[in-house]
Amino acid sequence: MKRWIRSTIQLWLFALCSTLTISVHAAVIDMNVFYFTDTTSGETDSSHSVTAYAFYFGFSIDKKGRYVAGWNYASYTTATEDDATTIDYSSTQMGPAFIIYLDRDHNWRLGLAYNLETNATYERTGAAEEEWRGTGIAADIGYQFYFSEMFSLGARLNYQQSSYSETVTDTTKEDVSYSKDLIYPSMGLSFTF
Repeated sequence: MKRWIRSTIQLWLFALCSTLTISVHAAVIDMNVFYFTDTTSGETDSSHSVTAYAFYFGFSIDKKGRYVAGWNYASYTTATEDDATTIDYSSTQMGPAFIIYLDRDHNWRLGLAYNLETNATYERTGAAEEEWRGTGIAADIGYQFYFSEMFSLGARLNYQQSSYSETVTDTTKEDVSYSKDLIYPSMGLSFTF
């Protein structure tokens, strides 16, 4: 049933985009990257790491280039380890995304994504690896410094939430209600051509 709902939403979005008369003015490629690691040594050793990146390809849909619509692909990985336990989480996500430039000079930006296809693997010491399936949303706000008309570099604050409704362990499928939230800063690159 849930796959049917997802397929219906995808078909509806495709039909909506196909029926709209949108004048494409410029293509945009956007990349967003973050890496963090933390290690503690003492009576108990522990470490934690987060890797996040997102790639976006879209087209501006207005003459001034303030509104951009396209497709997003993202990956989020976290790893936590101490003397007794290791927890690894890795997710890939994709879906429609939008960028809105909040000022005339395109310095301030807001990015939004709804990731229809969200899959993750979750592994904990002493337990079988699980595959999680669901959807995700992502948003970022940031400031871009333009080095030319085509290239900009900026800093962003990101929020990402994944909601999982199904797990698969070996051949066992189960309905669940899991979520994973991340808030993190990142560096972003944009190319407009």
